[in-house]
Amino acid sequence: MTIPVVFHDSKINMTLGNIAKLLPENKSNIVFKISLYGIPTAGSYAEQKINLLSGVAKITGVPLYVGEWNDVSREEHISVEGKTVKEINQEISDLNQTDANIMTKKFKDIDVWGWAFWNWSHIPDSSHDFNLITVTLNGDMATTKYFDILKQAVANT
Repeated sequence: MTIPVVFHDSKINMTLGNIAKLLPENKSNIVFKISLYGIPTAGSYAEQKINLLSGVAKITGVPLYVGEWNDVSREEHISVEGKTVKEINQEISDLNQTDANIMTKKFKDIDVWGWAFWNWSHIPDSSHDFNLITVTLNGDMATTKYFDILKQAVANT
């Protein structure tokens, strides 16, 4: 469930029951995977999304896995083709200790089955680097500020 949705769109009735209908009849050995790219503060899109989807997990009995999460800000731009696209604003996308604490507490409160921080890929891409470690050309590894933030958030939770 990584596709952005409009929760109050009359064409798509995003209710617990309707989303639950998308699950297979045989629910053994599956998890419900979502991604969350914003802090679930009161009334926010991220809060609406996680509340709805954790509700689906509860009513269906399918464990919830948050496969990627972070605080990512996007801005709309008009592409060269004239289409509206949303791109990550790397200058304001970041994660601080307070937001990491909010996220890990929310995951505990809604009893997620598991979660992964951001993107586990070691291959560089255009997204801002939120990696937990860096690797030098000679193979040495060092932790980043995000490792320390996440370590403290887990300890706080």
